[in-house]
Amino acid sequence: MNNHRLIIFTVILYLTGFGSINVGAEIIAFWSFNNGFDVKNGASQIVHNSDVGNAVLYQQRADTDGNGKSGNSYTLEGESIPPGKAMAWDDVAKSGDNDAEFFITVSTKGYSNIKISMDIGGNSDDGIVSFDMKYSFDPLQDAVIEDVDGIIKDFNNGISIDHLNDWPANPLPGYRRKVLDFKGGKIPLIPDQADPLELLAIEDKELVVIRFDDWEDNDALRIDNVLIEGTNTSLPLIPIEVQNESQNGKQIITLKWPSKVGHNYKVSNSENLNVWNDDVLSIDGSSSLVGTGELLTLSFESIQRINYFKIQEYVQESE
Repeated sequence: MNNHRLIIFTVILYLTGFGSINVGAEIIAFWSFNNGFDVKNGASQIVHNSDVGNAVLYQQRADTDGNGKSGNSYTLEGESIPPGKAMAWDDVAKSGDNDAEFFITVSTKGYSNIKISMDIGGNSDDGIVSFDMKYSFDPLQDAVIEDVDGIIKDFNNGISIDHLNDWPANPLPGYRRKVLDFKGGKIPLIPDQADPLELLAIEDKELVVIRFDDWEDNDALRIDNVLIEGTNTSLPLIPIEVQNESQNGKQIITLKWPSKVGHNYKVSNSENLNVWNDDVLSIDGSSSLVGTGELLTLSFESIQRINYFKIQEYVQESE
């Protein structure tokens, strides 16, 4: 009996429009907060290890809710995440220097186009209208802070770099998804002004430390489904030509790319780089094309807007 070994050589990526996805976006870290954490209310620190990836989130200060509040459902790479729990504070602003914050420590080595998103749940009073964000590349240190009961984490020697100040959050009581796309490039409201979100400095780093704090206004706050994504810079890319034209009232898309003899090519319009069986385009009844050493051409009718293509190059060998 022959055993077959699949060897993936290349992934070709193409973005046809301006959407919220990253080209070749991969999950670096994800927290659902559904792992049943249960500590005392008001604990100065609750440590949350990421469900996906190798990152740590430190929920700190103020009125922490020791076992979380009701969370929000989410879909991650096609998998439904139940609402479960969210990390929460019963009141984000306490006396003195004891206001709510959370740190994230994560490695972005090998990744660019970093994006962080989360579900923010406000409250029925004034909601949570804004927050600040700071970052550093030095390890966190243990700290004893006035007005805080116990040891917590803080920036090394208290030194950090400001990035976002009074950034809009969620003034409403329900959940809203907040996306921070640090690759930048959006057209600013003021000419000649850089995209205020752009933060290329946190790309391809062994350690990035990020703090979200200064949550305004007061009262309860919930955070759920924290996701960090990036483009894997180690992916080899080869050129792809895309033509989009109208023929007899139909929208025809044509893809062309160089091929190698004996290599197979699978085309998909799924945004998820890790999934290849969903949304695979049929090619003359088959799910793949065989390379000829020349340009391969694939034409098909587009019946809906397609923002994303990916083409996987692979060879299947018998052992």
